[in-house]
Amino acid sequence: MSDLPPNAKLLFSEQEIEHTIDRLAVRLNIALKDESPVFVCVLKGALPITWDLMRRMQVDVSLSYMRVRRFDGMKGGIPQVTEFDPEEFRDKTVVIVDTVLDEGVTFDVAREKIQPLASKLLTVVLVRKQTSYKGTADYIGFEAPNKFLIGRGMDMSGKYRGLPAIYALDDKC
Repeated sequence: MSDLPPNAKLLFSEQEIEHTIDRLAVRLNIALKDESPVFVCVLKGALPITWDLMRRMQVDVSLSYMRVRRFDGMKGGIPQVTEFDPEEFRDKTVVIVDTVLDEGVTFDVAREKIQPLASKLLTVVLVRKQTSYKGTADYIGFEAPNKFLIGRGMDMSGKYRGLPAIYALDDKC
């Protein structure tokens, strides 16, 4: 694994993240009792949290994914949905799982694509950044400052996704 960038500051430790995912899973198990939801992993960043949540579920969960690409390095762009099968979500309980909610662009695209199809839609994010975005998710793990984040699925140019903790980068990289 690569060394951390020199400007990386620990925000959430691996233990804090595991505890928070446990808490989210308990709440989801209660909300989804007697249901068989489809978890939609927003690729690629949400792979770790989706897996972590799925293995804690006490209801029958199926897995799907949606690829919404938006970032090139640290710069955001126009979201592009490159992989999506609407029939997987029609008339089902769907749980969109994403790693980070900041400007809401990717999150809104995923929700707009799935909401008209699903009988019930829930949303989960591991981290919600403190931004001007007014939307929210149904289940939020952490609140974080509006900094560029790496670790636990979040990357910078494809690096650092595998870090078990979450780090914030100073604006100057």
